[in-house]
This record gives sequence, C-alpha cells and structure tokens, in this order.
Amino acid sequence: MTTSGGDGPYYGSNDSNPYGATPPPPPPPGGSNPYAPAPGGASPGAPMDGVSVAALVTTVLCCTGPVAVVLGIIGIVRTKDGQRRGRWMAVVGVVGGILATAVVATAVGLGVWFGNQVVTPGNAERGQCVDVQEDGDTVIMLERDCEDDHDAEIVHADEYDASADGGNGEISAAICIDNLSSTDISALQEAGIEPGDLDVVAPDPTDMADGDPYACYVEPDRTLSEPLLD
Repeated sequence: MTTSGGDGPYYGSNDSNPYGATPPPPPPPGGSNPYAPAPGGASPGAPMDGVSVAALVTTVLCCTGPVAVVLGIIGIVRTKDGQRRGRWMAVVGVVGGILATAVVATAVGLGVWFGNQVVTPGNAERGQCVDVQEDGDTVIMLERDCEDDHDAEIVHADEYDASADGGNGEISAAICIDNLSSTDISALQEAGIEPGDLDVVAPDPTDMADGDPYACYVEPDRTLSEPLLD
C-alpha cells in the first residue's frame, strides 16, 4: 500500500527501520560507554597474560626478587591498554620483587659484615682486641677496636707442633705462657693481668693434630679500653 503527497513511497511508521535492527544510541556526552572495558582494565574476552602470572609466582617464592621485577615490568607492558588480563599480578610482582631483593641484599651484607668480624684460631693475630662469647665449650670472638671497650686481647697465635708437645694432642693455657716473650709477659704483668686471665682457643683443644691453629688470649674480669701489648 502506498500514499501520495511525498517524494517517494512511504514504508510504515517513522519508528521502523526497513534495513535491520535499530543501532544502539551513542553514549551521552561525558558519560561512560557500556560497550568499552573499564578504564585501566582489560576487556572481558582478553587472554590472561602468562608473564604477569609468572611475576606473581616468583614473588611468592621470595628468593627470586630480580626475576620477579623483570617479569613484572614485562607484564605491565604486555597488559597495557587492556590487551591482556593480569596487570595487577605484574604490579605485585614488581613491588614484591623489589622488596625481596632488598631483604636478600641486606641479609647478605650483614652476613659478610659478621663474617669479617669473627676471629677464629685460623685468622687470629697478636694484638687483636675482641669481645668473647661463650656457649658451653664453644668460644666466639668478634673483633673490636682496641680503643673501644672490649673483653679480651689476642696475645699469641700459632699452629700446633705435635713433636714439640710430645704428641699428646692436648693443649692448655700453659702452651701460651711457654710461647710468650719476656717483654710480653712484663707488659701483661704491668697491666695487672693474672695467670688465670690467660686462656687458649682451638678447633678441639683435647684432640689437636699437627698444624692445627690455636690462639691465646687474656680476658680479665674488667673491661679493657686500650691495647695491652705494643
């Protein structure tokens, strides 16, 4: 059916569209678009980014901080503009990796510092000032500046000579007295050091083998604040 009065045939009402479904209206000015992904997020159909997942996993493992940082940065780039999902994992990987790296670096630094402070029979030297910590038969000595308060001082360090000791394999403070020079003995006496203040430390004082290191030290009842030997 047609009507006249226009330039062409009229098809139905003004609300119908003979060419298909009515397209959705454009988003209002300044409003959100319900057909676009949320700002900063990925579209619902975007794939999960495996690199971002790996960054999160390596962060959880704690001991792979630098790897987590690198993977996290790559993951952030790969999830940019919603190309892939998992951006939050990449961010967590970077932050966690940085923290883990800082913790490991601090622990290593403290370990190196502590290792350099420990004085053993093998690295002890005459004149070193130390603090002494005893735990049963175990003696731990930490090096200190002789001008600062300290517990003891190394007065002799050597290697065990089985032939000179008769080969019995045991040492005591007597070996220290035998190896101190008369000058050192006089200096210790002038400083008020008693024979009972002298002691020896070794890997196993009751079972010494030829060449085992030992160190003699004096530890008086009072705190020392200056060197005893020149």
